Amino acid sequence: MTVRTDVDTPTPPHSALSVENPMKRDDPASVLDPQAGAPGEAPMVRFAGVTKRYGALTVLDELDLDIGRNEKVAIIGPSGSGKSTLLRVLMTLDPLTGGMIEVDGEPLTHMRKNGELVPASLKHLRRVRSKIGMVFQSFNLFPHMTALANTIEAPMQVLGLSRKEATERARDLLSLLDLEDKCNHYPSQLSGWSVNSASRLCGRW
Repeated sequence: MTVRTDVDTPTPPHSALSVENPMKRDDPASVLDPQAGAPGEAPMVRFAGVTKRYGALTVLDELDLDIGRNEKVAIIGPSGSGKSTLLRVLMTLDPLTGGMIEVDGEPLTHMRKNGELVPASLKHLRRVRSKIGMVFQSFNLFPHMTALANTIEAPMQVLGLSRKEATERARDLLSLLDLEDKCNHYPSQLSGWSVNSASRLCGRW
């Protein structure tokens, strides 16, 4: 797997992305300073010693990666090199084997309490996780809902916005893509480009 930012750093095909680090990476407190970082000051996303194993198979091997705010990063590589796994652990769809992930200066799966890192509460996890989103490769709109209804569903469920607030914001976003007149259209009535654009708006909040 190769992570491309400003510099392309190739990795051997079908191997786990790895870095050398002498720290004990199974202990989150040994990876991140509990006092370090604050929202707006740290990288938007930080992988520190991230390891993910499935049985004897190591897919991510002590990965260190900082992604700055507004930075665009492409993760490329052959099938089985860990691209999807990296995204899955970021979205907490799969638990980490070792290491730590920070989002906007805050640990994702742990929280700071009395100067120490402890497993995150569900409230903490939901709050930090709300800062990130993912659009799946074959993401589809709900066929029984209009473009507008699809766009406001997640913000109401995840962010707790009222229907009025979500609708106003969704109309603004749809208008940016010249889709305002398609608000009440169902996916089957939209062009492929319109469906693709509306799908991406579902996570742009």
